[in-house]
Amino acid sequence: MAISSAASEYRQRLFADDPFQELAQKDPEVYEIVNNFMFDEVVNNDDLDDRTRFMCNLATLIGCQGIDLFSEYVPAALKAGVSPVEVKELTYQAIDYLGMGRVYPFLKVVNQQLAAQGIDLPLPGQSTTSPETRLAAGSNAKSIFLAKECATLRVRVVLPKISTNGWLIIALGITTHVRV
Repeated sequence: MAISSAASEYRQRLFADDPFQELAQKDPEVYEIVNNFMFDEVVNNDDLDDRTRFMCNLATLIGCQGIDLFSEYVPAALKAGVSPVEVKELTYQAIDYLGMGRVYPFLKVVNQQLAAQGIDLPLPGQSTTSPETRLAAGSNAKSIFLAKECATLRVRVVLPKISTNGWLIIALGITTHVRV
């Protein structure tokens, strides 16, 4: 098996260095499989644009604690159209789910990679809330998102209620339609 031309072209277009080069020497078979799968089969069999795909990849790498590949993917994500602010924001969002202890090394990598790309830090602040308005704004955003999702999925909201801790709780009644 050889690396397909599509895989090679995609990897070379977005990555300055081959993120799996070490495998080429020590595990050539898996090197070919990984390259063909990740940089040809996956990218040519879905409808995601590169920017969206790289945002998903970065978030997934944070979630699985794949810091080595994350470091390789940040510059590629920037080439794919992910903005420095988006890279920072998706990393910040991971703190709520994984905790600062797990995300801190990724924040350091983001800062190192952005600086290596000549991007001045700190980036301009992006916050649109204050500590006083954050909870209400978050609840409102969730309400809007859920309402749109419910409409899209043709799901009927049966019992909207704000619980005592401020989180939106919704009981959903899902209707099914039978065509005859």
